[in-house]
Amino acid sequence: MCVICRRRFPKECLHRHVLTAEGMLIIDVGKNRPGRGWYVCSDLVCAAKFAKYKPGARRKGGRS
Repeated sequence: MCVICRRRFPKECLHRHVLTAEGMLIIDVGKNRPGRGWYVCSDLVCAAKFAKYKPGARRKGGRS
């Protein structure tokens, strides 16, 4: 399932992105790197929205 549009696709049709130790999102070509993976479809709108995605941003800070 694409994390942006929430449509379901076969896993082979999705691009997997993982967070590196430096905090950068990279494409996981082999789809086997350790860690949390985000799957994005090949739709250009989804790719543009995912480019602005900040993983873990909602977890920092907490509520007051």
